[in-house]
Formats: sequence, C-alpha cells, structure tokens
Amino acid sequence: MKKLLKRLTVIAVIAVTVLGVLCFAACGDKNEVVGTYKITFSKSELTGNIRHSGYIANGDCEEVNTLVLKDDMTYEYTKYITTDVASAASLRNAEREAADANILFSWTAKGTCTFDCYKDGTYKFTYPGMNVSETGKWEWKGWKFKVITNNGKEITAVMDDGTRSLSFEYIADMNERLKDTFTCASSVWGPALGQTGAYTPESGSNPEQPTPPSATYTGPVKISYKFTGTYTTEGKTVTLAPATGCVWSEDWGNYQNYGFTNVSGRENDLVFPKGPTGRSFHPLNHFGGKYYFAPNNDAGVEITNNNAFKVNVDKEAGTFAYIEESSFD
Repeated sequence: MKKLLKRLTVIAVIAVTVLGVLCFAACGDKNEVVGTYKITFSKSELTGNIRHSGYIANGDCEEVNTLVLKDDMTYEYTKYITTDVASAASLRNAEREAADANILFSWTAKGTCTFDCYKDGTYKFTYPGMNVSETGKWEWKGWKFKVITNNGKEITAVMDDGTRSLSFEYIADMNERLKDTFTCASSVWGPALGQTGAYTPESGSNPEQPTPPSATYTGPVKISYKFTGTYTTEGKTVTLAPATGCVWSEDWGNYQNYGFTNVSGRENDLVFPKGPTGRSFHPLNHFGGKYYFAPNNDAGVEITNNNAFKVNVDKEAGTFAYIEESSFD
C-alpha cells in the first residue's frame, strides 16, 4: 500500500510539472505582449485624414491611440482626438480671473460643476466635463433665493431650518442631462446678501432687465472611441479582430456654434454630430485604419470599415506601430 501511494505521488508530481511546462509554452507569447501601448499623431499627420478636418485642423490638434492587451486575449483600443487644449485652458483661466472681481458669492457643488452669483444679479453655471456654460438671473427677496433660467424656468432654493444653508438642483436649459446639486452655507451667503432678506443688484443693472442670458462653449473638441474585441499574436505582432463593442463620445466644444452636437453612445447607436436630421454613420466604421476617421467623408450607416488589422508592439517603449492598415487610409 505504501509503495502504491509513493508511486501515485510521483505520478502526480510529474503530471503537475508537465502541465506547468505546457501552460508556460502555450501562454508564453500572450504574456509577452500583455500591457498598455500608445501612439500619438500630430496636426500635420491628421490633416485630411479625419472627418470634418476643415474644422478640427484649424487649431492645434493631436490624436492619441491607446491599445490595452489583456491576459484573456481581449483588447481595449481607444482613439482620442482633441484640439486647442492649451488655448482653451488659457481662455478659461483668463475668463475666470476677469470675472472674479464681479462674483458676489459661489455655491458648492455635489459634483464637478460651478455656480457663481454676480453682483449685477446674474449667474453663471459651468459644466466642466463638457466645457459648457450658461448664464441667467438670480434674485434674493423675502429671504428666498430664486434662479430664473434663460428659458424662464424658476428654481427656488430650500433653506435648512437648522443650519440655514441653501440648496437647489440646477438643470441646464441647453441639455437636461447637464445638472448638479448646489449648496451654500449661511456663513457664505449671509455676508454677501446682508441681513435685510433682500438684495439690490449693483448700480447699472436693472433686475427687471437683466443681462441677456447666453450659452457659451469655451472648450476644445474632444472625441473618443473605445473599441473592444479579441486579439491573436505572433511574437510581437498582434492582430486585432474586428471590434465587437464600442463606447464613444463626441464633444465638439466651440464648433457647436457651427451646428455640431455633443453626442455619445455604444456600438449600436448611430453617430449624428450634425443633428438627428443630418447624415448618421455607424461607430464601428471608425475601427479599421491608422487615422481617426477613415475615409474623410462620413462612413455611412452600413458597417464597411470594421476590419482586422495588425500592429507591432514595443513593450519597453510602451508604443505600437501599424503594419497593416485599412485600404481607406
């Protein structure tokens, strides 16, 4: 019996060793390429190779493509383009600095938005995630704080009986998905609004004829398409199979003034940056190829450019290079 157990133990050890060797051999290539890789294209490389390049290439722009290769032989492949990043940041800072002297007090947001009340009885709501803002009118009468939006919607803040803090939810006129909840401590609004329960805007402003509200778009274009699927390897060469999933968003920044619309969705949602009545196209058509949008014209709603392609990865440098590209490029 002891001899039998000894033989079984030896066999088990050999079996485990063999399986380990086989697994190492089978997984070796995969483990060599697992990681994150990036490649960047400058404005000169992008010109003429992206949709609506006549608009995008007017300012500084770049495309950063990121490839994440996972252990389970799946990938995340992101194409991201942005324009005028430095210029937009400088503009926002300059606007903020110029406006600070006229701000009476500001509210604290639950999220990342800002809400500033100006001395002339106007306010500015900013949604930094999409680089948009809009203005309107506010008033303080009978110890009640009220917001009047561009469309005439009235929002009355609620005062906490204990702390005397004020709070309200703001929903933007331009898009109901742009919203945040704001609070303001009595230690902030009290000194700003005074002890009479009413506030009179500074001289030169008429609360019955407030500064005309407006919506401004101060940020750069930010367009992102993240594709998912499976991959195979031959040494350092990786073949990305046609994408099966896609999470995308298009923030057109200042170019919304030209009729572009901020849109987002997944692989089955058509893209329509020029509005629902404009030409739509399928997001998976942006997968194949080197540059962000290929061809330059809208790809259309039929999936024609979701093609497999190959790249060489450089793990040490954290970069990759396209070696087979779509015929559209």
